[in-house]
Amino acid sequence: MQKIKEKRKFKSIWQRQKTPTNKRRLNAITKEVKHLIQTHCNEEFHTYITNLSPYEGTNYSLWKATKRLKRPTIPAHAIKKSDSNWAKSPTEKATVFAEYLQNIFKPNITNFTDAPTDHSLRIANETDPIENIPPTSIKEVTKLIFETRNNKSPGFDLIGGKILKELPPKVIRLLTIIFNAVLRIKFFPTSWKIAQVIMLLKPKKDPHLPASYRPISLLPSMSKLLGKIILIRMKKIISEKNLIPSHQFGFRNKYATTEQIHRMTNSITAALERKEYCTALFLDVEKAFDKVWHKGLLAKIKEAFPLPYYQLLKSYLEDRTFFVKVQESYSEVCSIEAGVPQGSVLGPVLYTLFTADIPTTSETKSFTFADDTAIVAVHTDPTKAHSILQQHLLKIEQWLNRWKIKVNSDKCKHITFTLRKGSVPSITLNRTIIPQTKTVRYLGMHLDSRMTWKHHIKTKIEQIRQKRRDMYWLTCKNSRLNMNNKLLIYKSIIKPIWTYGIEIWGTAAKSHISKLEALQSIILRTIVNAPWYMRNDQLRKDLKINSVEEEIIRLSNRYKSRLENHPSEPAKKLYSENLPRRLRRKHPNDLLHTT
Repeated sequence: MQKIKEKRKFKSIWQRQKTPTNKRRLNAITKEVKHLIQTHCNEEFHTYITNLSPYEGTNYSLWKATKRLKRPTIPAHAIKKSDSNWAKSPTEKATVFAEYLQNIFKPNITNFTDAPTDHSLRIANETDPIENIPPTSIKEVTKLIFETRNNKSPGFDLIGGKILKELPPKVIRLLTIIFNAVLRIKFFPTSWKIAQVIMLLKPKKDPHLPASYRPISLLPSMSKLLGKIILIRMKKIISEKNLIPSHQFGFRNKYATTEQIHRMTNSITAALERKEYCTALFLDVEKAFDKVWHKGLLAKIKEAFPLPYYQLLKSYLEDRTFFVKVQESYSEVCSIEAGVPQGSVLGPVLYTLFTADIPTTSETKSFTFADDTAIVAVHTDPTKAHSILQQHLLKIEQWLNRWKIKVNSDKCKHITFTLRKGSVPSITLNRTIIPQTKTVRYLGMHLDSRMTWKHHIKTKIEQIRQKRRDMYWLTCKNSRLNMNNKLLIYKSIIKPIWTYGIEIWGTAAKSHISKLEALQSIILRTIVNAPWYMRNDQLRKDLKINSVEEEIIRLSNRYKSRLENHPSEPAKKLYSENLPRRLRRKHPNDLLHTT
């Protein structure tokens, strides 16, 4: 503060006298003040870095420092209206987004004339013995409240998980009475069907277009709590009647993406070993969850569930509304005419039930995870493989039209996995030729036509480098963050990028895996500022971090142990499948016995 006063004094003298000597004195003291301010800022920043901690005592300051790198921010760009004018204020933006979403939340229009309604399937339900929905209890409600996460964003009522956990026993008893009344009269409260929507910009999209934003719906906590109670009762019926097909792995307990990818890669590997053509189509459903046809969904629910469940779910889907929030401004309340409720507990299960009857054939294999669907056909003759896949797609076309589901043909991918020189002819979907490609991304993993995993590892290396650049201010050698926290950032943020699916892509050639090994060594050496003469294996030993090869073995054995108790029979048999052996390649089984 003394230096700043001195600077002001010299500035006043120079303004009165305007002499070169006074100007030199002012410049010198100004430079000194800037240096002192910069030194102070650096010290404050280093103190902040030094005090970062991943524990509750500092309010998880380390994770808050990295939060902006893991979660998207809400930019403040002007939005282009339908009349080519610009929405600049928050209120105008909220209105534009609401108009856009209102057009999205409508069912697709198809030419199929025999589309079912909610009264066209299994009318006998109305004469079946009525099985009332089992009521809930105070114990069940208390347990569900205890399992609620505190960091979940609340809906428009601002009641979050922390508030729910502070409710006295008397309020929980009243909640239980309300929930049981809903289950008894089969009417879902209208105020619990209002969604508050915020818009987040999609990566690498034009920030001025409404279509470039992803809507995130925030529902009232009471709605989610009641949804969990209904879901518990629905799951029992789903399990008893086996309503979800075995090829659907999405939104199911203990069903992970890794098992689905493993199923697919086993089929592809077997085809490569037998010198066959394995041709596959990867479907891209346009606005899958936002365009679910309510009447069609209710028709399927009425056919599969007792009448009380149908009546309650009908009330749950009808008369749903939303409004868009931009900063502190709100749009008008708009109606939702299609789609499963975003951000709800029941939404994923309802979508799974809606798409459970997707056509399958004995000559093809289907791999479904939520709305990500792949159809695979295998044959020694490329023309025959094309014919098998095309015949299956004809059935899928009719099914899509019947249930008002639209597929984005431009984003669908057709790929043929083979080591032979022949090629499979192009296939068509809805009279549109599906583009063929050499690589395809499915459930976060990149598959190439020869299954070398080269493209996948290359992509992961690029992602790691980008994340490392983002985290460099925390993990560089000059950072005052302690080494344990630097390693924690690596293990929790950077390492999961390349360990995902390692049980499958770990069969890649050593020349590809060594690239990841080298990158890990570079990151670790930067974190600990290791001298040039320290060997990488000694560094990993001191830090108690496995090499990539060791991590492949460890995670593969853990993955196999998990599969032994898997609820899906196809998943249990993944390691017991006797794949043919012709090529000098590793199979996932080979990763288990390596020492």
